[in-house]
Amino acid sequence: MDGVRHKKSRVVLLRLAAVVLVLFAAVVFVSNYLVIYAIGRSGDGGSRTVSLEVDEASDDAQRLMAENRKLQEQLTADFRERVEEQRVQITTEGGLQLNGGYYENMGSSRWAVVIHG
Repeated sequence: MDGVRHKKSRVVLLRLAAVVLVLFAAVVFVSNYLVIYAIGRSGDGGSRTVSLEVDEASDDAQRLMAENRKLQEQLTADFRERVEEQRVQITTEGGLQLNGGYYENMGSSRWAVVIHG
């Protein structure tokens, strides 16, 4: 009886391992596909295709990006003139010191947490 029970538990264990392996492979495939889909996209929203080769930006796109960058720099400078930054520091359990800035949003209950790097 123990031999049959041992054999059944081994079969169940092998099937479970196979299911876990298939699920892991599916997650890796889907994750990789979504990254490629986001980075190497082409076409409009309805007929998007996935490509690993991304075309160079046109001169018009470069000009627009430069204009947007200049506008954002001006908006950031205006914001920093209006709102006082409070520097904050947090030390992690591992001893890493994290530095940041806190900007109080007066008159609103909305929050934004922005993390870089």
